[in-house]
Amino acid sequence: MLYTRRVKIIKMTLPELITEYKDQVIICSEISYSDKQSVNKNNVAVKRMYEIIGIINSQFGPDGVIEFSKLLNVKDNNTYIWAAPQLLEKMNSTQEIKEKALRIIREVAKEDNARGIGFRHWLKQY
Repeated sequence: MLYTRRVKIIKMTLPELITEYKDQVIICSEISYSDKQSVNKNNVAVKRMYEIIGIINSQFGPDGVIEFSKLLNVKDNNTYIWAAPQLLEKMNSTQEIKEKALRIIREVAKEDNARGIGFRHWLKQY
């Protein structure tokens, strides 16, 4: 006998999705690389952030992207640093929004630390 699993699909509003995205950023800001559970929790949060971006892009279109791009101004928990590359990678945005995201990434890439190295590498790939 074949069993199928039923998944309850909950449709979220744009503000709810953005709030959930910020909640995932908080999880990532609390990562402890020496703790395997913390790293796993971080990985799940990053995956969910990309899912949220995809939902916003596909279900809310340009208005959703504009609303999401406001996260480029949110310094709490480095939200703007998370949002910038993810927005460029997965969203259809205006040139103005793309330029703002790239300015953030270029600024972070100047840092003399692991994050700076990561963003310099990201820029080479972009």
